[in-house]
Amino acid sequence: MGSPPQPASKAAQRAAFVADRAPRLAALACEGVSSRWAGAMRLSTQFGWFSDGDRLVVVGCPGESQADLDLGLAFGVAHTGDRELVLVLPEGTEEPTRRRLPWLDPPVRLFTFRSDDTIDLSSPMARPELFAATDDPLVIAVHDLGARTEWVERLIRWANACPELVEAHRSSYLAWHCRGRMALRIRKAAAGLSVTAGVHSSAPGQAPCEERLRGPLSAEQFHRLVSAASAALADRLGGVDVANAEHRLQERLAAMRAELGLVRTTREFPAMRPVGNRGFIDLLGVGGDGAIHVVETKIGPDPMLVLQGLDYWVWTTAHREALAAHLTNKLEVPLAKTTPVVLDFVVAKAKGAFVSPYTAAQAEALHGSIGWQFHTIEGWDGETTTINHLGRRRSPPGARAAEPRFDTRLEGQLVDAAGTALHRRVFFSHAGGGISATARPAFDELARRGLVHGFVDHVRSSQAFALNVFGGLAEAELRAVWGLLHLGNEAEEVSLEFEYVDPEDSLGELQPVRPHQTQVDVLLRGSSPGGTKGIALVEVKLSETQFGACSAFDSARNERRDVCRKAGPWGGNPAACFQLRNHDGPNRRRYDEHLRPAWV
Repeated sequence: MGSPPQPASKAAQRAAFVADRAPRLAALACEGVSSRWAGAMRLSTQFGWFSDGDRLVVVGCPGESQADLDLGLAFGVAHTGDRELVLVLPEGTEEPTRRRLPWLDPPVRLFTFRSDDTIDLSSPMARPELFAATDDPLVIAVHDLGARTEWVERLIRWANACPELVEAHRSSYLAWHCRGRMALRIRKAAAGLSVTAGVHSSAPGQAPCEERLRGPLSAEQFHRLVSAASAALADRLGGVDVANAEHRLQERLAAMRAELGLVRTTREFPAMRPVGNRGFIDLLGVGGDGAIHVVETKIGPDPMLVLQGLDYWVWTTAHREALAAHLTNKLEVPLAKTTPVVLDFVVAKAKGAFVSPYTAAQAEALHGSIGWQFHTIEGWDGETTTINHLGRRRSPPGARAAEPRFDTRLEGQLVDAAGTALHRRVFFSHAGGGISATARPAFDELARRGLVHGFVDHVRSSQAFALNVFGGLAEAELRAVWGLLHLGNEAEEVSLEFEYVDPEDSLGELQPVRPHQTQVDVLLRGSSPGGTKGIALVEVKLSETQFGACSAFDSARNERRDVCRKAGPWGGNPAACFQLRNHDGPNRRRYDEHLRPAWV
């Protein structure tokens, strides 16, 4: 009798899936996309890679761990470049990706597939939904020994007086660290206390000294514990114990917080990752800028660096009010409930690089509402430490999986072409600094009417782009543009207006508490020799990636996001569309009366 067939290896299972099922799933998610994509660098074998030049489809292999499948978004964002990114993941593994997609600027489509290879479109969570789901309470209580504190009072006094030890208490124990290594821990145990001192490690021969107390600490026990803790300190300070390098880096940064612009830090602050996984923010700080800073540290390349930092930024933002109150208790200056949350990446070099080839593209893809900054640190484990601040939204130099997206390339070119010193690298230092001389009269008129955008001085401002393109056109050039827009129809006269607002409010947008109307970037009025009049409405975009996205989806008061997620104009249900309901104001918008469904 023959031996039973052996199960295929993991590598063989992946190869079979990528060869057989993955191309079908890619074609179902994006019709016509089933050609394998090789890429310019080695690709993860946990995914099938497909592209038609305009779209990149990444299909996750079933049976992989959640952490491995989360890499689909990390790798996909880095490789996609200017293509559309489409992720196809096994059903039940999509939740972390759904929670991250609302915070990425480039649009990503997400599908899930079942064992029979049927697929479903999976919508990203709305931001209010995500914040509402992030409802775990803050873990801020310090372990309380109660009346048993007196048993170890002498030991606690010694630890607090030792300059090489740093308090690292948590809700489940009291602890003291030396350069990121735990050297002493005290916690309640059944009918007593458990006290451990020395190197806390699972490595052979490194078990700490432990004393289980049923009453006050004896002199013998005190000295035995102090001796074990002191030996651990000596090894750590002398370079014998060099494990837990990232913990050492974090301890160094906590001591150098002023170099990062921080006035207070807490190391390893308890938080939650997507889908209820407990995690710890490397450093949670308060900056001199009045913001709460989430500091993510890493030594060497890590493809999940940015997404892990994003997870903690979302968690911190969701708990911003409670954290502001908690941190205010430790500061002289109170924090506002709406204090901003900033994301800092502090990276040290390993294997010749500060970050992975995926990092820059992932950071550049973070939504514009997220303030992020990289800092590189050198010599952190020696006598002289140097921290270099790269500036807002700038990544460390190094290899990239793909060239930067269009908006990033364009911004770099515009910064280089500005011809003047810029504020915060991307803003002209004076109002209208990026407006050409021929467009200046139009800009001044908009300023007089109070219609200049808040970001008009950004080098990538679409309003400045519209003014510079159309503002200096002569009559003959305006007629030529009219001819292009009206398929060659001649116009005797053409006039130009920027930021047009319908005085009759034909779309029903005005509300007593929110008097905002849609502004048309450029309005052209033309009249033919025969007297026929016409208009052209021009929407100008320079590098925006979310063109066409509906702001009502992320409204905290929208209880009908199911309509938003359905195909067709207004989700096929104009009466329930939150945008048409004008966010439940007294006046209903009338877009559906003026726009034919075929136009949407």
